[in-house]
Amino acid sequence: MKIPQFILLSGILIAIVGSLSVHAAQNCYAKRVAIENQIRYAEMYGNTGKIIGLKKALANVNTYCVDNSRDVKKRNQTGKKTR
Repeated sequence: MKIPQFILLSGILIAIVGSLSVHAAQNCYAKRVAIENQIRYAEMYGNTGKIIGLKKALANVNTYCVDNSRDVKKRNQTGKKTR
């Protein structure tokens, strides 16, 4: 029983790391779409453990992901205020 759980948890970890280690130049929208597609596939195959992990990854993207253009603008605005 422990081996299937280990395989399931390994799959979840790989999915999360794979979805979050997407190319650095990719924007938040593309990350969301990629994770949502993986969630659909996991739902098709009834992989509930993977679904839970991917939904957590999606929540993290929604919470913490900042597009590069917005990040640069924010840094520029912050720099102007402190000068």
